[in-house]
Amino acid sequence: MKSVITAILLTVSYVSYSQQLSYKVLKDEPDKIKNFTLHLDPFYADAWSTNTTLGFGVRADAMIMKRLSANVFFRKAYLDMNARSHADGSLPKPKNGFSKMTYFEPAVSFHIIDKLKKRSVKVVLSSSTSYSGNYKTTSTKYIMVPGTVRKIRGVRGGLFFVNTAIDMDQGEAIKTWTAKNGNETVTFGEFGTRVHGSAIYNGYSQMRQVALFGGLTFKSITNLQTEVEGYSKTRGNYNFYDFYVDVMYAPILSYQDVKFADGTNFSLSNSSNNRTGWRAGVLWKNASHTFLSYGFEFGQRPGYAGSDKGFLNSRSFLNMVMGISIPYNLKFIKS
Repeated sequence: MKSVITAILLTVSYVSYSQQLSYKVLKDEPDKIKNFTLHLDPFYADAWSTNTTLGFGVRADAMIMKRLSANVFFRKAYLDMNARSHADGSLPKPKNGFSKMTYFEPAVSFHIIDKLKKRSVKVVLSSSTSYSGNYKTTSTKYIMVPGTVRKIRGVRGGLFFVNTAIDMDQGEAIKTWTAKNGNETVTFGEFGTRVHGSAIYNGYSQMRQVALFGGLTFKSITNLQTEVEGYSKTRGNYNFYDFYVDVMYAPILSYQDVKFADGTNFSLSNSSNNRTGWRAGVLWKNASHTFLSYGFEFGQRPGYAGSDKGFLNSRSFLNMVMGISIPYNLKFIKS
């Protein structure tokens, strides 16, 4: 582990600049990109303090009638830290059993500003990497080409649905959970005590929420292709960045009933529920052709916070997704 950290700390990147080559701009049309993109994501990682998962997903985005854009996300966990067998089989569990995390989100953006601006655009000609012990050297050869960048500023909104397994002890939240069955009430967090055959120092359930969100979007698009002296293939810059910030509110936030060891079911509630949240993130894809794509976001989702008051509590999350983007031109969508 120490050697890995050392390698990261000693990573060095060198960039060589070349502006002596002649070139010809073949295309500079950021306002004429393909209007629909399908993303196949074999990998995502969601480090949510409530539940950490790895999984796969499908995404899609579209540019519609100049003023609108839309995104749809679907993710399903194949590795779920809470939806599994646990060492202490006596702990209360979800009445209907565990279900690995499912996430679905549609969103729509309205473009308030959509302008083309002249900028110097970087066109990478070649890149190579060499290693020497713990040192990494990356050499990149590029030229700066006068081009056009499309800048979009707008507002966005949508909703998301999430169903995830939860560990009641996350974020020191255990003492904020109670379970009821008629006149019988159980408060979790006591060691050495059993109720209906179950230990109650911890427990597991499923959390379901539907949250609305709204925020701002800042898109940056380049679609420039060049023919450069000495290179047989064309080189270009086809970046599509979408930066966004959102606030969230969950009108629906519920927990599945829990089953104790003897089969008795209890309704579950939490006294530290917080229905609000926020996030900031970025999505990137190639605006021209099939290529890798990625997304990254962080923030706090609605949920339970326990006794933690700072940024890092049971609602905090860090999410990353990687996949392949496949752009199309759909005739029934006017971009």
